[in-house]
Order: sequence, then structure tokens, then C-alpha cells
Amino acid sequence: MTNEPSDCRERLEKIAVVAPMPRLIGPGACGGVDMVELNAVLRAGQPNIMLKPAPVLRCSMAESLAAWIYDEAAPRVGAAGTALR
Repeated sequence: MTNEPSDCRERLEKIAVVAPMPRLIGPGACGGVDMVELNAVLRAGQPNIMLKPAPVLRCSMAESLAAWIYDEAAPRVGAAGTALR
């Protein structure tokens, strides 16, 4: 694992709270690279949407999931009169 964030992680950190994870290698591991723990999705002027337990995902998947939560899920839940936490 490098100390420098990947381009994906730099984009992701603008919309989410993440922790970099080491590459998953060894018996029973997926061999994933650029792994992150996705802790929360940020929302301007509103509480963050927390993910508990926080999933460990490849950065590209975490970026897609965070964008979907922000762009699709949260607005639809809000339109129904409730909120994601």
C-alpha cells in the first residue's frame, strides 16, 4: 500500500469518510487493491449518512456506492418523509 492516495480515493474523500485499508492478500482473501473502509457519506448542511458496519470495498465500488446513496437513495428516502442516518 502506498502512502499516496489514489485518484479514486482523492475523489471519494470529497463525498465520503473513508479509511484506507491494506491490500487483501493471503488465504481466503480476495486480493483486492485500493481497498477502503466506507464509514459515511457526506451531505452538505446535513448529518452524514453513517454506514454501520462499515463495508471494506475496492475504492471504485465505494465511490459508486457513495454516489448512489447521495444522488439516488437519500433524495428518495427524503421525499418519503424520512432520512438516512
